[in-house]
Amino acid sequence: MKLYQLDQDKILEYKVVRDYEKEKEYKKEIITKKENKFYNIVTGNCILAEKIVKGEAIDSGYYNRKNGFDMEMRPSYYYGKEKEEFLLEYLFLKDYINGIENGICLKIENLRPKHFEQNYYLISQRTQVKNRNIEDMYYHFFENSYQMPIELASLTLLEQGKYERFLEDEALLDMIPEQLYQVYPIGEMDACVLNKEIPGVLQMNKVIEAQGKILEKINRIKT
Repeated sequence: MKLYQLDQDKILEYKVVRDYEKEKEYKKEIITKKENKFYNIVTGNCILAEKIVKGEAIDSGYYNRKNGFDMEMRPSYYYGKEKEEFLLEYLFLKDYINGIENGICLKIENLRPKHFEQNYYLISQRTQVKNRNIEDMYYHFFENSYQMPIELASLTLLEQGKYERFLEDEALLDMIPEQLYQVYPIGEMDACVLNKEIPGVLQMNKVIEAQGKILEKINRIKT
């Protein structure tokens, strides 16, 4: 991947390379040593289902029955399974470990006082939605969604290029596995473009800010 960092009046360009074998071992180690929880996310709301498919952050305090929505987090059959042999046989996680499938990394949060909750879930691309008509109500099922440890959420969002998420959640930045990456400078450009009043510049500034923080974290133990 290519990442950029603002340095006074220049934008520095870097090539960031990860070690795929170390990444697989890292994923396997995290998954097998943590308590593993799987949920079925269920909603009858098409707008909410579309947000989940797009990987947008979900405010669980807003999407509730009081506001005319419904979303349930039901522990699935796999909830609480911890044995390594089970996890490696579970094709979804096995493919995730081997880099065959990244899936959707979804944040579900409630930042209200006394209800604070912020978790990340990995939803398989292959089985992300199973639609069912129950008693004349059309439901969307996201089955066996894996509640991700923050370490894996950080790794996955970085590989998927969701850089702005690292500005929203400092825990993601702290958990970047910098030992998996090597950084190589490949060029630079004039930073004056960031001051122009053209569409997309504000977004570009945010992305470069996030990428700069990510580069600082990766390079922290290498400099």
